[in-house]
Amino acid sequence: MIHIHMMNPGSISYESILKLKNMVLNINNSSEILVYNASNILNDFSIRSDNYSNFLQEYAKLYAFKIIKDIKKIIFLDGDDCMVQKDLNLLYSLNMEDIYVRGLIEDPSIFRSVSWMDKYLFDRSHYINSGVMLINLELCQQSNIYDQARRLNNDEFYLKTEEPLQDIINVLMRKKIEFLGPRYNKINFYESPMDKRNESKWYNRMVEVLENSFKNNHFYTKEQLMDADENPVIIHYAWDRYLNKNVSKYEEEKSFYAKLSGLIN
Repeated sequence: MIHIHMMNPGSISYESILKLKNMVLNINNSSEILVYNASNILNDFSIRSDNYSNFLQEYAKLYAFKIIKDIKKIIFLDGDDCMVQKDLNLLYSLNMEDIYVRGLIEDPSIFRSVSWMDKYLFDRSHYINSGVMLINLELCQQSNIYDQARRLNNDEFYLKTEEPLQDIINVLMRKKIEFLGPRYNKINFYESPMDKRNESKWYNRMVEVLENSFKNNHFYTKEQLMDADENPVIIHYAWDRYLNKNVSKYEEEKSFYAKLSGLIN
């Protein structure tokens, strides 16, 4: 059975939760969706007022470290637009001994405040994207990561962070972070219909991202990047809304899932 744990900060209606549960059962009747009221996170964390709604959702994800018990590993998926294409057993079975988290190398443009990042991050080359992560939940709970996050969320931190969950995870887990292959978090950089025919588009964009990083020597190979483009396990659309308005690749896959969920006929 697949257990889907959803951290709800109180913004989703009961009717929407029921609809979501029915969608999951229609796709896989051996799955179970568990919804937690993560509004209690407000008792533990200060949240900036200028982006309160988005930041509340970010902090709510931390609630998993506190509330989910007796599970050794979990896969974190962003709720914005991640599309699972293949069986996740291979991802889930990766070795996590003495590792807190595995994730994709992040685009270096996220380093918005150099002085702040210098204080908290000693090895920027191991900064990962939090959109898709494999978490050693058992080890995190043994290390009291949730309580450490509460202490880290001081006035300086929460007033300056632009990616609360991502920054907290990278700061607290920095000594035990490893990378996922790019096929597990394939971010779609295709910007026009012509790009769909250009097989090097994804590779060139990722090379640009990695070469401009801060002395990051953990490069993906061309073979890994091209394989991620042709055989993605998880497609992540989060950046498309900022980079372009016309997403051309994987539209057939998107329509397929939309039909399954009842969003379109």
